Amino acid sequence: MRRRFNRGLHYLTYGVDFLDGQRQSFGSPFIIDTQLKQAAETFSTPLLSRLIYILLRVALLEDERLLDDFMVKEVSPGIWNIASLFWTEENAVIAKLAMA
Repeated sequence: MRRRFNRGLHYLTYGVDFLDGQRQSFGSPFIIDTQLKQAAETFSTPLLSRLIYILLRVALLEDERLLDDFMVKEVSPGIWNIASLFWTEENAVIAKLAMA
């Protein structure tokens, strides 16, 4: 269940399935909320939501013992990119503290 949740969090963050890099098919949807799915696919998900999704994903990877050096190198740029998009210094500090 955690791995399926991780897959959904990846989709909400990047708008594609990490298994094949494609958008979710209608045959086996794991994001059933059409507005949430559309927001992910058009990159209109709020930044704070995207940061939370990716941090939850890291926590799940760690819990599944899948957060090795390779995965850290893969997810770190995305976290830093999202954190760098916060405009106010207060929000940037909060994002950096969450990542620490």
